[in-house]
Amino acid sequence: MIELFNYWVSSAKLLAPSELLRIIRSGAYSFGISLRTLLISFGWFILADLLIFVMFGRPLLQFYNGTEEVARNVQPALLALHLISSLVWFMINTIVLLLLRWEPKDESALSYVRRGFPRYVQLCIAFLSMALVVAVLLLSLGVRKMPPANWPLILAFKAMELCVLFFWLDSDGSINGFLRSAERGLNFIVYNLPTIAFFMTMLWLTDFMLTSLFIGGEFSFNSGALLLNSKVESLMFDQTSWVAPFQFLAFRYSKTLSQYFWLSCIVVLYKRFGKIKYAESLFKK
Repeated sequence: MIELFNYWVSSAKLLAPSELLRIIRSGAYSFGISLRTLLISFGWFILADLLIFVMFGRPLLQFYNGTEEVARNVQPALLALHLISSLVWFMINTIVLLLLRWEPKDESALSYVRRGFPRYVQLCIAFLSMALVVAVLLLSLGVRKMPPANWPLILAFKAMELCVLFFWLDSDGSINGFLRSAERGLNFIVYNLPTIAFFMTMLWLTDFMLTSLFIGGEFSFNSGALLLNSKVESLMFDQTSWVAPFQFLAFRYSKTLSQYFWLSCIVVLYKRFGKIKYAESLFKK
């Protein structure tokens, strides 16, 4: 316990203005390289996303915010367009997340994304499977309605998912590697709790302000898979207006960029302290 307290003291010292500014500068630099690489090497995903919403944004937004009756009468073409749009957005977010972890001196961005993308999908499937098992278990116990999760709990789970991903990308890809990645990710968060909590709180505050700015204060912190992205179902834009798709794009990209900026600061922490052995592992190599 004393050792954990000492780590917390060391972590809290990183919140001193000079240290904090150094981390934010490093995060901003890494974030800038990731965005530049995204635009140069994977920019056609951005272009595809923009074209989809410029050309079909209004029907898509009406579909997202439609009633149950609208959902039953949806046209197959619109459903296919929604699936394509969701896939493109998933690819964009996955690539940005991988590029934040990417080290330019080690290998090319394209090579790293090709190698990391299957790992990311594996981790998504693993977390979704775990969530399904928990849901089935709760249903078997007679629980029919889950209590609403408050934002600190959501942020804690998202930080855990993010850190597990970083360690998973460096593992051997085995089941034991996944268990060790989960263990190391949990240890990393626990032993660096003050600093990680600060950056996750900043992420939430920025998210809240942008949501308030765009949709009048109706806040919803939802996410899909590992990523901190707002579900479009929670948006309150006037879908009949021709400017709605542009409002939506401005909201989604500004919100997502702000989230990844703060996540890049956590990546800086991972690169500095991720290799520290905080505790003996319960799983053999």
